Amino acid sequence: MRKVIGYQRYNLKQALEMLNRIYSLLRLYTNFFQPSMKLTEKHRQGAKVYKVYDEVQAPCYRLLKSGILSAREKRELMEAFQRLSPIHLLKQINDNLKLLWDMVDKQVVQ
Repeated sequence: MRKVIGYQRYNLKQALEMLNRIYSLLRLYTNFFQPSMKLTEKHRQGAKVYKVYDEVQAPCYRLLKSGILSAREKRELMEAFQRLSPIHLLKQINDNLKLLWDMVDKQVVQ
């Protein structure tokens, strides 16, 4: 996950609540919509290291294909996925970030 918050000092209770909201949205966006490469094998031939990666997938699809979920858990995961929209999530993340940064800017000015 890319760094999105920055390095400002957040010492208000409202900022903590905003950060918690942002991170919960980022968790959903990352786990359902951000594909990642998973290293499956690594071996060395002399000085050269060869890496083999699994196909690029979002973490929720890896979890569904893993076979460790029960039928009920798979159904719940797919229902959660169907309720989400990546565009809507990104808009919510960006709106909350703007509110957080505005809150910090007002605090610095005072």
